[in-house]
Amino acid sequence: MLGPRGTIWVQHVQPATEPGEEEFAGEAGAPQWDVFDSEGRFLGTVMMPQRFTPILFRDDKLYGVWRDELDVQYVLRLRILGDLGPGAT
Repeated sequence: MLGPRGTIWVQHVQPATEPGEEEFAGEAGAPQWDVFDSEGRFLGTVMMPQRFTPILFRDDKLYGVWRDELDVQYVLRLRILGDLGPGAT
């Protein structure tokens, strides 16, 4: 996923579920995301909330959909903290 200031966000993959376990759509991805700067340098790993699907980056904010234990969806805004590479403030 393309992030702010040309960063690239790559989601880790969840381990395979055991046979017979219920799997929710869209939950193949883990909450860990690796972040790289526009030159491809690794900046670190970010933990997103469980059951959160990121949709859009705006400045230092990330907007997405979070689902509770009953699968009720909520719009969630997360603030991005830290250095995002060249030109970061």
